[in-house]
Amino acid sequence: MWDEKEHLRRITKVGIVDKIEVLRKKYRKQLAAVKIFEGIEEHLSTLREDIDEISKVSHSYIQLSEDGPRNLLITLDDKRARISLKDASNVISCERLEPSVEAAITYVVEDENSLSSHSPGYPSPQEVPLDKTSPEALLDHILKELFFDVTSK
Repeated sequence: MWDEKEHLRRITKVGIVDKIEVLRKKYRKQLAAVKIFEGIEEHLSTLREDIDEISKVSHSYIQLSEDGPRNLLITLDDKRARISLKDASNVISCERLEPSVEAAITYVVEDENSLSSHSPGYPSPQEVPLDKTSPEALLDHILKELFFDVTSK
């Protein structure tokens, strides 16, 4: 009888430890996604002065979300896009907001240096090279992909 109780206690303890480890991994990914998103937001803020200058002759601006889900709205030459981090997830979504333009990228964050991406052109997840995982490099890639029709001129 004693051995059976001890056995059940050990099984329960192992089950709880396994669940805690799963939660640690889940939150580690989310925290890494938040850190990357905040880095993108910070780097985008450094571009605000340049975009404000362009806004004098073109409908261009940056809008940072103040409440609710984390959203960055970017308008360049009247073309709109959104970069967002869904609450309680490790997914950063980037999309053009015009229905006639199918430009989107989704990043799945495993940790700060390990991301995969997929888009309509590449629906299978592609590993992001290590030298392209910094917030600055990601923002550069996002802006080139989402605003391909602005940056190609």
